[in-house]
Amino acid sequence: MVRVVAYLFIAAALIVVTVTQSWQQPLIYLLAAAGVVLVVVGQDMLPAAVLGPRRLLVEALTMIVFVSILVVLTGGYTSPFFVGYLLVVGSAALWGGSRTPLALAVAASIGYVVAVVLRAVIYGPVLPADAVATVAFILVAIGLVAYVAAVISREQHRSSEAALALSRYDKLTGLYSRATFERALEQEVLRAGRSGRGFSLLLLDLDALKPVNDRHGHDAGDRLLTAIGDVMRGGVRATDVAARLGGDEFVVILPETDLPGALLVAEKLRQDIGRLTLPTNGTMVSS
Repeated sequence: MVRVVAYLFIAAALIVVTVTQSWQQPLIYLLAAAGVVLVVVGQDMLPAAVLGPRRLLVEALTMIVFVSILVVLTGGYTSPFFVGYLLVVGSAALWGGSRTPLALAVAASIGYVVAVVLRAVIYGPVLPADAVATVAFILVAIGLVAYVAAVISREQHRSSEAALALSRYDKLTGLYSRATFERALEQEVLRAGRSGRGFSLLLLDLDALKPVNDRHGHDAGDRLLTAIGDVMRGGVRATDVAARLGGDEFVVILPETDLPGALLVAEKLRQDIGRLTLPTNGTMVSS
């Protein structure tokens, strides 16, 4: 994404400058070549581990500097290339947190104001009265894009968290899902192999689910499964992994637990689940 946006922006800048026959073409061509080199180095040659999680932020700030220089060379406040700032701030919605677009908006605004002032100082003349309105409008546009990007980023984060929760937990019982259990089991086997300390695995099968479904309906069966999930979460340690394999089958990983300890936990869960009663259609449903 970063590579494509950067190349498209540089290409658009070259086309505009070539068509307008600007006298600063050599400088802009040199700037574009430097931009291409930076993109190639940052995206293809520089190992990802060098900058780590700060990589995209560094790329965004580099892009702001690139756009600022381009604005200085192409008219200052009249330059059409201020859209580069909008691209940088808007793209933050795809990879940053909700604060990242706002931080980049501040950096882009500072870069734009500095570019406009430098253009006036280096090339003159003094900024006319309408320049203030133009600059203010563009700064407001940068702020609006940052706000929209922050909202999108926040919603993306919520969606990602929700998707992660759906994949990690069983929707009905709130216990861990089968996929999460399988990953946890692999890790526990590796840990036990390294430390030499074993673990226990409990398998639970609910015999009463089918009769409840047949007699009272699947809604009652779902309520029973939810209640069992609550019992299991309350009956194991925070370090244990209680999961639903599917249907009426449950499993618990007990790290660093020997057979006597596992038997105690299993018996406690059996008794607690056996005491469950749920009112359904005027009758009491038990497990």
